[in-house]
Amino acid sequence: MSAAAWSIFVAQELQPLLDAGRAQDGFLALHHFIEKNPQHVDALMTMGNWLTSVTTTEAVEGAFVCYERAMRARRNYAPAYQAWAAHAWQHGRARDAINALKSAIFFAPREEAAWKLYDQMRVAHEQSPHPAPDIIFYLGHPLGQTLVRPSQLGAQALGGSESVLLTMASALRDAGRRVAIYGNFSPPGDDAGIACCDMRDYFFREPNASHPISIVSREYWPFIYPVPSRRRMYWLHDIVVASFRDQYQLMDPHVDEYWTLSQYQRGLYVERCGLRPEKFWQTTNAVDVAAFGERLPLPARQPFQLIYASRPSRGLGLALDVFEKLRARFPQLTLMVGTYSLCADPREDPELQPHRERLQQPGVRLEFFTKRALREALRHSAVMLYPNASDQETSCLAVIEAMAAGTPVVTSNRGCLSETVQHGAQGDVLPWTDDRDAMIAALSHAVENVLTQPVQWENYSQAGFATAHARHDARVVAGDWWEHVKEW
Repeated sequence: MSAAAWSIFVAQELQPLLDAGRAQDGFLALHHFIEKNPQHVDALMTMGNWLTSVTTTEAVEGAFVCYERAMRARRNYAPAYQAWAAHAWQHGRARDAINALKSAIFFAPREEAAWKLYDQMRVAHEQSPHPAPDIIFYLGHPLGQTLVRPSQLGAQALGGSESVLLTMASALRDAGRRVAIYGNFSPPGDDAGIACCDMRDYFFREPNASHPISIVSREYWPFIYPVPSRRRMYWLHDIVVASFRDQYQLMDPHVDEYWTLSQYQRGLYVERCGLRPEKFWQTTNAVDVAAFGERLPLPARQPFQLIYASRPSRGLGLALDVFEKLRARFPQLTLMVGTYSLCADPREDPELQPHRERLQQPGVRLEFFTKRALREALRHSAVMLYPNASDQETSCLAVIEAMAAGTPVVTSNRGCLSETVQHGAQGDVLPWTDDRDAMIAALSHAVENVLTQPVQWENYSQAGFATAHARHDARVVAGDWWEHVKEW
């Protein structure tokens, strides 16, 4: 319903009843309005505010319900969180009230009334001071995906940026650094020496306190509404499009340094967002190489098993084309497809739907791997087949994990892959062409060569394994990071 319709209802029905002293009839009229418009935020907020003036148990609970329905209808609507917080505080739910008010301020950080109420609540509730770590990570949004704790990483299926953040937090802790992660943890708490904090608390320091070194991953909030910090790094994982230019120009004064994963990625940000090249520092994706164990020789693996380990949109269709072409010659060939999904039922992931029938053909196996299971699948596969049909790759953690397992890689040079994999060293990096038949032929030829030439396989395997240990070991990267930031 439009704002005009609500205004007409208030002016022509609700307000005349109230002016005539017919509050009960006004309440019923509003109730009927909500029945017809169950997600109308203004109506829900009006009803909630009305119910807070009534002391019966039913009215108290009814106000909570109205505010909660308003939050669900408009998930970033700060007044609903603020009203819920005030109501909860009035009825003795102090901790819940403070948490709700943090969300209200997150969505409307310039709302002075909310800050004033928060200060009153915090002082009255005597909230404990925040931890004093050496390095802080920030990742997430209050309405986003729940983040697992670092110790749970092996048992989960996560995307690359989340995996690397948790891995790096653990590596820095193991190097003796005090680390905190501000994310969407449920519930927050200590995890083997890493403080896993409510992400909203990043914005709620004690008076006159400041953050130490902050490494912000993906989210832009800390740079739009900055808080005091010795240094603020924006750790970039994705490519950027030109339409983001205005946002980055707004953020740029509050960013001390941009951390990129490849020259390819850095060039895109400089070109498309007008950022100064001298504000960039290049790092790399990192893995826990020790978790992969020893490198297995080809005879100890499934010698004709290919593995694809990325989002379906990054080239699964091409990988299936290559598999079908090669299986006509090698009937024993298999293809393991490992991916992850945010869907409640991963098999209903929209990216998988175009490939559903082909994924059920003989020799193909679809898996939604935990990180631990993915490591084992990579260790026992012969070749990682990753056509890389997208320009989205800025480093490609899946390829780095394949190298850590000593598994040769066959891929294309789109995105950053020619930086991550050296052609003829850790695998084959083929020139991309939009001629699909030509791309299938080139990928098939490269895979066949690796599968049928044991000496070449062994050279690729050893080189990838050595590269992962020398360049992408989280302990090595953590040392590089600390050397880079310790003087700040």
